[in-house]
Amino acid sequence: MKYYGCSREDAAVDAAAAGYLTGKPGVALTVSAPGFLNGLTALAQATKNCFPLIMISGSSDRYIIDLDRGDYEGLDQYNVAKPFCKAAYRVDRAQDMGLAIARAVRTALSGRPGGVYLDLPAATVTDTVAQKSDANIYKVVDAAPKQLPSDEAIDRAVELLKNAKHPVILLGKGAAYARSEDEVRELVDKTKIPFLPMSMAKGVVPDDSPSSADSARSLSLGQADVVLLIGARLNWMLSNGEAPLFREDAKFIQVEIDAIEFNSNRKIDAPLQGDIKSVLQKLVPAIEKAGIKAPQDWLDLIAQDSKKNNDKFAARISASEAKPTLGYYSAIEPINDLMQKHPDTYIISEGANTLDIGRNLVGMQKPRHRLDTGTWGVMGVGLGYAIATAVETGKPVIALEGHLVSMVWKWKPFVVTTYLLLLSLLTTVVFTMVMLT
Repeated sequence: MKYYGCSREDAAVDAAAAGYLTGKPGVALTVSAPGFLNGLTALAQATKNCFPLIMISGSSDRYIIDLDRGDYEGLDQYNVAKPFCKAAYRVDRAQDMGLAIARAVRTALSGRPGGVYLDLPAATVTDTVAQKSDANIYKVVDAAPKQLPSDEAIDRAVELLKNAKHPVILLGKGAAYARSEDEVRELVDKTKIPFLPMSMAKGVVPDDSPSSADSARSLSLGQADVVLLIGARLNWMLSNGEAPLFREDAKFIQVEIDAIEFNSNRKIDAPLQGDIKSVLQKLVPAIEKAGIKAPQDWLDLIAQDSKKNNDKFAARISASEAKPTLGYYSAIEPINDLMQKHPDTYIISEGANTLDIGRNLVGMQKPRHRLDTGTWGVMGVGLGYAIATAVETGKPVIALEGHLVSMVWKWKPFVVTTYLLLLSLLTTVVFTMVMLT
């Protein structure tokens, strides 16, 4: 087991990022009360972002907490954690640790991934079990089983796409987490339907794909009559599915593991419940059989708008580079050049302008190579994500950080120098931090 010690418990974000990158739950250990509270934001962030994380904290014994008798760092952590995670479990007997870990792993991974909290009262931590305790250790089998929609659900989706004049594919980070890039690329290649990636879905299909409509985002979404959502939620990042970002009469097909998400903000005309990879393995052949292709006049319209916007963007970069001082565009453009030459490099980004401009300027070629603040938008996760990425992948990592974020992670360089300097000698990890002011 790999263990990394950090100065503060909010480093649980590191474990959450590791969970996203590996598809296995990252595990964060904290001390009680204040330490637990320091990790709570990371637990909530993992749950909102759908990253598998298990946070384990020591706590006061129940007979003291339940009667409010007063204890050193006393806090009812189990009940405090419940609203902020996918599930919380209290382990009252040491012999149940195997069962508790197995439940936590399955809960973190099954359905929509998220954060799980395990509460260990003092009596459990100090308890002992029999030396031969293999019977108490559970191996989780098929923690995230495949799920497939019905044939009728597939038919509904195919019928909508068959009649679409302005179809669009909208990719969310769920598509990246699901390792569904092969299926998504096959869908795009065979239909030529324009696609738009959310920020952490960049690279599921390479940004330089001729089917990318990212440079014509407003036009593509604003005129789309059928939107195929793959691992994306109609939350605040997509104006909750409302006009003027989308047409009032737009039809939606949504590939989603959790049925509760359907109709959360507007009508979903063809819900496809299941894990993304399995759904697409069933949907793509049906689409191909129906002979569905994006209409050429729609592709031409998007191409024209993309060229116009790309020309404006290029002029903005040139104007920035002509100034004697370093600006966002002139600072980030060399990073983009590096990323295109070395597509195995990972980039982590957060901030305001830094995040927004970097998202538009830095092209991605590979999935899961870009991490940012995600759905909840919590700042201060950047260096933690970068540490986790360097540790888990052994690849070069760039942390592109806005200047205000530096106030949040002032303790992180200690971890970088303690662990990553050693790692750079052993595994040739290159860790680069770019901070924009």
